[in-house]
Amino acid sequence: MALSGTAGRVRIHGPLEEYVPGFEAVLLRSGFTPASVVNQLHLVAHLSRWLESSGVDLRVLTGVQVDAFLRERRGTHTSLFTRRALRHLLGWLAEAGVITPAAALPAPPEMSAVLRRFERYLLAERRIRPATTGAYVSRVHRFLTTHASSSRLADVSAGDVV
Repeated sequence: MALSGTAGRVRIHGPLEEYVPGFEAVLLRSGFTPASVVNQLHLVAHLSRWLESSGVDLRVLTGVQVDAFLRERRGTHTSLFTRRALRHLLGWLAEAGVITPAAALPAPPEMSAVLRRFERYLLAERRIRPATTGAYVSRVHRFLTTHASSSRLADVSAGDVV
């Protein structure tokens, strides 16, 4: 499927292809600019290709698989590589019953609270620039997601940190 927008053309193939018109309409109704819609559709195209090449069935997509996609995307893209970037798509797919609600959930609240406190500390106490702070918070989030089993910070050991 090829869609035209003010910022260019997006080709989407794979398991998400049939959902693009509905998702695009939701984005436009939500006030996204045409350029932002195109950016979101590029993200959809990448996820759709990843699902297809990984053999992941969209209907049984898990949060772990979403995180695996985002880890891969971080290696090749400079933007739209967080759960926040996917929240509109995953939320819409969950509301439509295409994926399970669990696949659309963000990081567990305990981790989110810790990350928010860490971000405030870096900005206020250490006076680190916002862009650098965002990079640090992203790295710590990836670390916690990988090393905090059962989504509990208490499970992280000194060995994990080293």
